[in-house]
Amino acid sequence: MKKVLMAVAVLMIASLPLTAAEVFSSDTASLSVGGRIKTAAGYSDGDFAWEDGGSRITIAGEKILADGVTAFATYEFGFNSLDPSKAPSLRLGHVGVDFNGHTITAGRQWSMYDDFAGMADYTEWNGGASNANEGVLGGGRGNALQYAGSFGVVSFGADVQYDEAYNNDWAASGAIAADLGALNVAFATSYAANPFYTDENGKTTDAYDNTVVMVLGAEYSVLDNLSIAATGSFQMFDDVYKIGQEAGINFVFDGNGSNVFFGNNFVYNLDAGEVEMNFLSLGAAYRILPGSGFYVFCEAMFDLDEIEDSEFWAGVRYSF
Repeated sequence: MKKVLMAVAVLMIASLPLTAAEVFSSDTASLSVGGRIKTAAGYSDGDFAWEDGGSRITIAGEKILADGVTAFATYEFGFNSLDPSKAPSLRLGHVGVDFNGHTITAGRQWSMYDDFAGMADYTEWNGGASNANEGVLGGGRGNALQYAGSFGVVSFGADVQYDEAYNNDWAASGAIAADLGALNVAFATSYAANPFYTDENGKTTDAYDNTVVMVLGAEYSVLDNLSIAATGSFQMFDDVYKIGQEAGINFVFDGNGSNVFFGNNFVYNLDAGEVEMNFLSLGAAYRILPGSGFYVFCEAMFDLDEIEDSEFWAGVRYSF
């Protein structure tokens, strides 16, 4: 019953504008509240399921300290849209200073690797780039000190990250990209030392003494509404070496941002001499009302090695 009521609530607020609510604004400071509700029903692992897809509330503010110097902060809390009784969790929580486009940020945030490595991932639900690093520290969110900046068409950044979920192990990542108009290219890498992976209960489920992940990719706008992208990756987990690729095609078919996408994700274990991952993704997202943040989407992930492990999802996403 809770799931049905939540779905109805999403539909009721779908006509709201696609902007975060500004709760305070002045000449030198501002504060806004936004977020996202995302849920989908589908078929996965041989069973039907209804899941939340990372719903969150985001609070962001900034204050001008001097000419060209702005302080900012972002806090983001995740919640389960299908079970409001579950306690919210901190997804992001960082503060920083912007010096004319060069930023220094401290706190829980996305790594530079994650920011740059997923350029070929157009999927709505399953995600592609996140599969490359097997979830180890340094490839996603963590407590970090980070620098990011740009000079002309080149943007870059680096960070040092640690996380209590990995027994306070540490990682470093860096990335550089160039915006050449219709063509964007990027290189990202992440290195982690002793990232003992733990599950949500704190139990160690896997361990790597050292991990390295590197991704090189490019995205090209063939037309105003058609983009293609591809990345190649190298992965080292202790003495296990892997290579992979991710490719995608994205077509925006109306002025509201509705799109159709197709992609492939492939990982080959060089030591075992076998394919560990090879799947095709096909999906679409349709914006219900112009100017709103309400989309309906469907997605299929076809496992080319174990077709019975393929997944199918249909859901809604509302950003506010």
